[in-house]
Amino acid sequence: LRLGDVPMKRIAALPVLLALACLPAAAESPATSSQQLLKRMDRNNDVKVSFEEYRNAVSRRFHALDRDGDGLLQDSEIPAQWRTAEAGGAGALTHEEFAAHLPTVFQEFDRNQNGQLDHDELNALANARAARREAKP
Repeated sequence: LRLGDVPMKRIAALPVLLALACLPAAAESPATSSQQLLKRMDRNNDVKVSFEEYRNAVSRRFHALDRDGDGLLQDSEIPAQWRTAEAGGAGALTHEEFAAHLPTVFQEFDRNQNGQLDHDELNALANARAARREAKP
């Protein structure tokens, strides 16, 4: 399925998926998770994550999950912890569909709108992941 074939509720759920995409799967405290996020994404070691660093990290994760290398995440390739009830049924996500929502998610967590995710903003991202994990039945 391409974007035109994917139910709108699935597209609306993409920001949630993207917020979860680069986070560690193991249950960890939010502070540890934010430190791991920084380690995974902060390529220039300035103790902040720029949009470019965020985009690159999430893109690396997308390509790592695309086991067959077809440029699509099929339902079987989407980790269970990314799934939301709102996302609905079967389909596939292209890298372009996935990446189109990155600015929205980044801006949501970049509370001071300075183009960088600092320690507190990374904690908020990690806390969103923890809350999502706890909400799973």
